[in-house]
Amino acid sequence: MPTATPFKALGKGNGFPYCPTVENKIDVNNYSKWTTLGEYNSNSSGAVTEYQINLSRQRAMQLYWNLYQVNCSLSSFNDIDSSGFNNIWDESITNVSTNTEPKNRTCSFSHFYEINRSDQPGEENEIYCGIAAYVSPLWLFKGSVTNWENFIGFSVGASSGFLAFIDSSAKQIKFTNSYTDSRVRLSCASNSGTLTNISGYPFVCEANGDDTDENNLTAESEETGTSVDGTVYTRTSSVSISSLSFYTY
Repeated sequence: MPTATPFKALGKGNGFPYCPTVENKIDVNNYSKWTTLGEYNSNSSGAVTEYQINLSRQRAMQLYWNLYQVNCSLSSFNDIDSSGFNNIWDESITNVSTNTEPKNRTCSFSHFYEINRSDQPGEENEIYCGIAAYVSPLWLFKGSVTNWENFIGFSVGASSGFLAFIDSSAKQIKFTNSYTDSRVRLSCASNSGTLTNISGYPFVCEANGDDTDENNLTAESEETGTSVDGTVYTRTSSVSISSLSFYTY
């Protein structure tokens, strides 16, 4: 893993360079599945403990300051043979890293993404692979976010609660109006999905596709057939997230 430049930061006394606002507070009562980074979650009974709150802060600080890479694999394949146009397209992404070194996160958060996309003009064929990751601290509450007695711990992500969203698809619109789509979304709170973890950090995983495994953060889809003009086509898409990597010092 890359070595970060050592630095000192004058924060807000909470482990981060800014204080909570309405945008980064989440009431988990609005969701059926949720978890803090301290492993207090929607399956927990009883009140959150100080140990769980402190653990969630430590893990949120590690993710916010030191996350370097989302280790993932995305692929999209489109085999097209129509109207004299013969083509095999494929796109892929393997591992997506941030260019925001830890010392540069004192005034912002880490947001990184990558998109690979191919389009065929006129025939409306498309293949796509994309990943987006947002690493901003989130304050989680069980009840009103204006009452600190309801505070239960930390997570990281965008204001909507998601840490990473990966998606791959293969589409053919003109001849078959069909497509495959595979998605995996990691977040701290959702109304669907499975409580799971990645590299020891607990999140909620939602996976969409023909064949999904939310515990292992994978999804894949496949479609084969013959269009009305006799076109034989095969389309596949697959996504997976395997682990997180961090800067060292």
